[in-house]
Amino acid sequence: MTANSEFEDGGAALRGIVRKVEPGTGPVGGDLTFSPDYTVTSTDDKGGRVLTGVEVIIIFWGSFWSATPPPSPSRDQYEQAMRGIVTGPYMSGLGQYRGVGQGSVIYSEIFDGTSPANGYTDADVVAMLKARFANNSSMPQPAAGHNRFYAVIAPQGVSNSNSGLAGQHQSLTYNGNTAYYAWVDNTGSLTGHDCVTKVFSHELVEACTNPDVDTSNNSILVQGTNPDGTTVTNDEIGDTCNNDFATVDMNGVTCSVQSYWSKSDNTCILPLGTVSFWVDKDTFGRDEVQDLINTNGGKAENAFWLVVEGFSQTTFGSLHASVPTPTGPFAGIPGVTIAANGAVDFENAAQPDQQQRIRVAFDITFSAQSLTHFPSAGSQTYPLDAYLATDGTKVPSTDTSTLFELVAGADPYFTNIDPAQGNVFYLSQDLRVFTATPAADGTPVPGGPAFLADNPAGAYDYAQRLLTWLNATYADPAGSDPFATVLPGQAAALSGDSSVTPFTVDFGHFPPQVHSNYQFAVARVRLRGSSGPAGAANGVRTFFRLWSSQTADTDYQTGSTYPSATDANGLPASPQLGAGHTTLPFFASGNLGANTDYGTGGANTRDVVIPTGKDSVWAYFGCFLNIYDASYVIDGRPVQGWLNGTHHCLVAQIAFDGAPIFAGATPEGSDKLAQRNLQVTHSDNPGPASAHRIPQTFDLRPSPLGAIDGVDELMIDWGRIPSGSTASIFWPQVDAGDVVDLASAAHPAHGLTVADPHTIRCQVTGGVTYVPIPARAGENLAGLLTLDLPTTVHTGDEFDVVVRRLGNKANRVIEFPKGREDGGEHRPVRAGTTWRYVIGTFSVKIPVGTATSMLLPEENTLAIMRWRLGQLPPGDRWHPVLKRYVDYLAGRVAGLGGNPGSILPSPSGVPPRQKEPCGDLVEHSGRVAEIVFDCHGRIEGFAIAGCCDGHRYVTRDPDLAKLLLRARRDRVDLAVLSPRLRPTDVVRIIVRA
Repeated sequence: MTANSEFEDGGAALRGIVRKVEPGTGPVGGDLTFSPDYTVTSTDDKGGRVLTGVEVIIIFWGSFWSATPPPSPSRDQYEQAMRGIVTGPYMSGLGQYRGVGQGSVIYSEIFDGTSPANGYTDADVVAMLKARFANNSSMPQPAAGHNRFYAVIAPQGVSNSNSGLAGQHQSLTYNGNTAYYAWVDNTGSLTGHDCVTKVFSHELVEACTNPDVDTSNNSILVQGTNPDGTTVTNDEIGDTCNNDFATVDMNGVTCSVQSYWSKSDNTCILPLGTVSFWVDKDTFGRDEVQDLINTNGGKAENAFWLVVEGFSQTTFGSLHASVPTPTGPFAGIPGVTIAANGAVDFENAAQPDQQQRIRVAFDITFSAQSLTHFPSAGSQTYPLDAYLATDGTKVPSTDTSTLFELVAGADPYFTNIDPAQGNVFYLSQDLRVFTATPAADGTPVPGGPAFLADNPAGAYDYAQRLLTWLNATYADPAGSDPFATVLPGQAAALSGDSSVTPFTVDFGHFPPQVHSNYQFAVARVRLRGSSGPAGAANGVRTFFRLWSSQTADTDYQTGSTYPSATDANGLPASPQLGAGHTTLPFFASGNLGANTDYGTGGANTRDVVIPTGKDSVWAYFGCFLNIYDASYVIDGRPVQGWLNGTHHCLVAQIAFDGAPIFAGATPEGSDKLAQRNLQVTHSDNPGPASAHRIPQTFDLRPSPLGAIDGVDELMIDWGRIPSGSTASIFWPQVDAGDVVDLASAAHPAHGLTVADPHTIRCQVTGGVTYVPIPARAGENLAGLLTLDLPTTVHTGDEFDVVVRRLGNKANRVIEFPKGREDGGEHRPVRAGTTWRYVIGTFSVKIPVGTATSMLLPEENTLAIMRWRLGQLPPGDRWHPVLKRYVDYLAGRVAGLGGNPGSILPSPSGVPPRQKEPCGDLVEHSGRVAEIVFDCHGRIEGFAIAGCCDGHRYVTRDPDLAKLLLRARRDRVDLAVLSPRLRPTDVVRIIVRA
């Protein structure tokens, strides 16, 4: 309220009031933002109390409400609308005021034991409430630890003694506990300037943000200047916007609701919930769609989501919120079908009454009819439109749009989706990685060329001859698929090879033999169109880049991660090092600066020609991932020293002058980019907590500074990760408190906390977690994502976590607000059309295994990562990340029964354990005297006792534990054979009757 227009009651200024609105002021047609009643100069937090988690009690006072027939509107209609105001999106904008948000309606009644007289006073309301507290045990009383607000609705035709007011909120004390209340006069209508719902909404937001109004213990107050130049002092956020309201659907009831002042928006807002497009795949090439029709019924699954905000999981159902199937030009293309696939993901399923982001997934299905609507050349964009509905009725101002792009065919492309593999479209079926171990198998690809020399030069020679063979043998799409038939190690085709597998140990020999491993990437490029030279794609090149760690930044950025030397047309000719060594190029004919891949006749430069009588062809490109060659040095460091994790993103790029890639294209959306990345870290079972810790390094660029639509976010799908798990992100370049503050400003249900100055933590409750990426200039943010699983996981369990980066796109139109119109009504301010899209994705796979299978690989990883840490100067952005990562790896090794202190830094891992031959065996007989288990229930050893002596043995074999327990139970005699020189080892056990 304004200082120069306070209402007087016996000479005392009244506060917490709702002034009656001029009758000429009508509702605005549902827009969400309005100009305030005056010019706001500041919004101040005076430090008083605010009401979070407010509990609302509604009292319909007087026999008017219990009459037969009931009045119209009835108590039920008012209550239904008021429940929607309290529990729905309306209060979501209050989160900026120290976390005030939605509340709950915990009780409602008609009290007709007395009726208010015309001219009733505030004291009459307090007396009635206290009498109800004393006489009605069902009504919740004021109580410590509860923020309770009592809304008293008067009968129609009865007005408060302050005839210029429509309502007022105050505080009261009962049995030493403070509570808050408001009286609301009743105009007998659900709509209009002084109706119950309009005034109730006004009083509710003010009571939550400035509850102790009558004690002058002020909280959130607004200062400003009236149009006539007078000063506005200590106004409440409802008073600032008293003239600005809208008639909307509120929980299935059409009623008027008032806006309130938002400091963060710098305007008056009336939140009704929002819906927005979050798009994973928004670009489709004609040839790619033809393949999709041939192999997967034309369906692109989870192509986009509609994300609803402002509701809890409970109110999303109780308020009957929905997102109807999108419409618009893209949906209207013949042969294009859009449908929700039934997947609805809640941000925090463990807190169903908390407002949160709700994600509804949609599939796009193409039929053959759609192919005729692709452009003959270039591309064409088509809008797709959606809105939010409650009770099947559109919520005003929730329109949202995005753009989909259809691209002409007849140029080289990748196809991402292979239904036989079940892969998602950010992991292409046309890019594969495999390992060759020539000492174990001289012909790694059956039927292909031999691997002639077991060294890096031999690997480059093999890569070139393999590509020649694949192009000669498997060019016909109607023939067999080499990726499914001959390429080794493709049973789990989504898994890229780890960078910490430099060798294979053959335990079939004594001593064990160590063989060098060589990793290769092969990309299949497709072409559809006319046969012969007329339909040929000449000079097609394919580039291969490896990111230094996992990343969700695989979008096409030529100035950082995708730099290239250019040809005479200024288009990419050969790949170069990424800025800050974030990406490393690899080749088929030699190292960086010493290869011929992209010259005439180069291994990765090819004219792709469709044979006569055919309408399509396959061509193969590839590289040797020369990671372990110590002589391969880039900028003073062995190439392996530039790798900052155990798994990495690999992207193949088709560089074809006839179809250049546009800036910002993603592997999800572009058919010119193919991605392969999957991190695999095992968890022990049962094992200690350290062996259940899953760490993974990752790299991200900061959000852009000054972006009008705010910062980017990580969207982390937890999949089946069990409740009780804890996730954390260590960002040494970032203030963790800033990240939590960004999350709090965006949405209240984030669940993020500060674990230390540079670590954000959250409890995994299923669903999805959103983490803001801070905006800053300069280098990328090195990070460590860690999952701590509970000890309840079991061998054979497998969990998948998917991490996506969300950016913002806009098709923006800005309309500037105009001044007050002649009728006294304010024109709302409208925003432009924006949507979110997936910039990039990586995933983490967590299979649960045993210590026996995990220990040696984990020791290798520790040795290699200790060596890589040693390559970094202390000031490198990756140094603190790898330091913490190595500490976690050491804990995992210890938890698996190893000795991390014995693991020395080495670029090739730890040498295999070798045991001397058993030699003479010594036999001891007896019965099992004791079995020793560690604190996690894992066997450590056992003892047998004979007639005259006893012997102790060491074992970690869980199967042997079962045998020993049964032998102990059944009192069976055992004979244990051990080497004379290693008497605690078990070589053989004989069970005797």
